[in-house]
Amino acid sequence: MKKIYRDAIVVGFALFSMFFGAGNLIFPSQLGFIAGTAWYKALIGFMLTGIGLPLLGIIVTIKSGGTIETLGSYIGNKVSMILGIFITIAIGPLLAMPRVAALTHEMGVLPIFPKTSPYLSSGVFFLMTLFFVLRPSKVIDHIGKWLTPVLLLTLACIIFKGIFFPFSTAKKVPGSGFFVTGALEGYQTMDALASIIFATIAIKGIEAKGYHSIEEKTKLISFSALVAGLGLVFVYGGLGYLGSLASGSYPQNWSRTEILIHIVNDIWGTAGKFALSIAVSFACLTTSIGLAATAGDFFHRISEGKLSYVLTVIAICVFSGFFAVKGVENIIIFAVPILSILYPIIIIVVVMRLFDSHIRYKSVYKGAVLGALITSLLVTFLSYWETIASTFKVSKDALSFLGIEKLISHIPFYRHGFSWLIPSLVTALFFFGFEYRREKLK
Repeated sequence: MKKIYRDAIVVGFALFSMFFGAGNLIFPSQLGFIAGTAWYKALIGFMLTGIGLPLLGIIVTIKSGGTIETLGSYIGNKVSMILGIFITIAIGPLLAMPRVAALTHEMGVLPIFPKTSPYLSSGVFFLMTLFFVLRPSKVIDHIGKWLTPVLLLTLACIIFKGIFFPFSTAKKVPGSGFFVTGALEGYQTMDALASIIFATIAIKGIEAKGYHSIEEKTKLISFSALVAGLGLVFVYGGLGYLGSLASGSYPQNWSRTEILIHIVNDIWGTAGKFALSIAVSFACLTTSIGLAATAGDFFHRISEGKLSYVLTVIAICVFSGFFAVKGVENIIIFAVPILSILYPIIIIVVVMRLFDSHIRYKSVYKGAVLGALITSLLVTFLSYWETIASTFKVSKDALSFLGIEKLISHIPFYRHGFSWLIPSLVTALFFFGFEYRREKLK
């Protein structure tokens, strides 16, 4: 086997470990649960945005220079920096870190100590996070190296036994749009956002192996992405199938964590449930440590040292700790509007950078992002209009009077969650036409 392929396999496993966050395990089983016999439709959509887009993000980021600044350079340095700040906050203290802490409480602590307060769980979790972030130790590295294989082995045992010795039968669930539901749920993994940051880590690993040209890096990371993708397809697909089996026997009002816990309990019993809970908890801890350190480094770097790394990570852990007590489901609900705005921008930038050599005018990037941003903001605002109107004591019919609601509803793909697509294309073409005309007038 050629050296480049051997190295690609090693890097592929590393990418798999980075994307294989324990916090993502709750989504596939819940999708299978709500889709029933149509579980594969939901999982294809989920894999598109939860696997395909992040891996594509890694490839494109490395191809464009390896940082959020180089990836988003065509939309403006300031805009790119602001985007980087929002992404770091989202995958750090605002969403991802509180979620893994809440997941640890619900999957790791409650099954063993059912009366434990979420405040106690959150406090201990982030004190441990802070300890390892402020006092770097090889212990946590060793734990991380062992935990991913243990967690993967545990999941493989659960999946294979569930397939060959099914605990129930999938039922046909009324409804449609499972593909779109899965695609939108893939946003919740936040891996497409994290891929931009992971690219920097991947580059260091690739360069350490002796690869320095863009062509070599792109070739190696492309094969590595395939390796990582296959691993993620196995895990997500398997859990999605097990979730479909539960559709015929579990209550419809169960949360994501309840579904997964009971699936494991039905397959391997109490011992399996405890084993998974412990593995997931420690995996969540290593994820939290990595996210806190990454966010601390980012803000320390962009502030040119004005923001202390120590004080920043302390603030991040304190904020995350207070937010984590809201619970997994509430954090996910809170994340929906934020990710609905951020993801279209990331999708646009990543896809356009993939075809960068064919885009004549770089201002077209700004046009495409502008169209996606405005539309996403309007649609998100409309989705939460009743809550906003109630909070500020404004008539719910105000938007109907202005015709905004009717206008938004006529945007193509609005009902499918991709209302930003056509407006982004239109504004991109407008910017192209403007640049083309200006060129001709010279």
